[in-house]
Amino acid sequence: MAPDSADPSWDQGLVIDRNVDITVDKRLVDQSKPDSANRATVTYEVVVANAGTAEGVYDLADKLKFGGSIKIDEVSASNTDPGDIVVNPDFDGVDNTSLVKEQKLPGGKSHVYQVVVEATVNTAITAEQRNCTLTETEEGNRLPQRGSS
Repeated sequence: MAPDSADPSWDQGLVIDRNVDITVDKRLVDQSKPDSANRATVTYEVVVANAGTAEGVYDLADKLKFGGSIKIDEVSASNTDPGDIVVNPDFDGVDNTSLVKEQKLPGGKSHVYQVVVEATVNTAITAEQRNCTLTETEEGNRLPQRGSS
């Protein structure tokens, strides 16, 4: 029995640490400007951190939500820290959003994943609209040109 206790379930010397505090943070690392074919690359990191003192377990999923007419062409994902966690090879961020399942994370540690997305920015802008000169058939703000009144 515990000193000064009538609790017979008290086990002297056994400490169970249940302090698990897992958080996920996603941050943009790099992005390229669209090339002449309107293709661009976006690279971001997902950091899973355990601020607790006990080991925890997590599932990590990420759904890509690119807006408008952006078409996702190719997606790759890898674990960069510690670097030996196997990432789901079928992850595409759209139909298959699972990166890892039941991954152990010790207290005070973090895991970093890198996701690289190749995308095409489809645009319906015509050559006439890109020339910055409004015609009678186009809508927009007609700002005075330099030297005109």
